[in-house]
Amino acid sequence: MNVFFRVKDTLLTAPVSDRILDGVTRKSIIQFAEDKGIKIDVRPIRVSEIVEAARNGELLEMFGAGTAAVVSVINAFSNKGENFELRT
Repeated sequence: MNVFFRVKDTLLTAPVSDRILDGVTRKSIIQFAEDKGIKIDVRPIRVSEIVEAARNGELLEMFGAGTAAVVSVINAFSNKGENFELRT
């Protein structure tokens, strides 16, 4: 499964590895975003930067994408006992 984070005008996702699959759903999402002019940043992502973006109101969207052509919206997450809900 891949997780994507939209922080401001950029879509963040981790690079492929033995844990992050380079499947057709991931490739399709990245291509779709690029086609729509959305900046893509593929790099290691720290939890602390996602928490900071959520606190600042800059975390606009989160979703997971599986290898079976599934995209699931993530509406909230928790870190160290603190809950973060995204505006929908």
